[in-house]
Amino acid sequence: MGNTPIIDDLTLSLQPNEIVAILGPSGCGKTSFLNILSGIIPPSGGDIVLNGKPIAGRSRLCSYMFQDDLLFPWR
Repeated sequence: MGNTPIIDDLTLSLQPNEIVAILGPSGCGKTSFLNILSGIIPPSGGDIVLNGKPIAGRSRLCSYMFQDDLLFPWR
């Protein structure tokens, strides 16, 4: 990772049961955003806030399935 900001000034509000897609070109920060949101990597700045409360580190509140076939690699 370099020193180039990938995500800057992002605010996202979601409603219960809402389905959201994260779209963008390669290298724009989609995976970094999901890794920060799920606690896999820490943000270099700012806060992740859920229902008005900051969350940090791994949380069972957010998860996602990687694009790679990591669950069943033999398939």
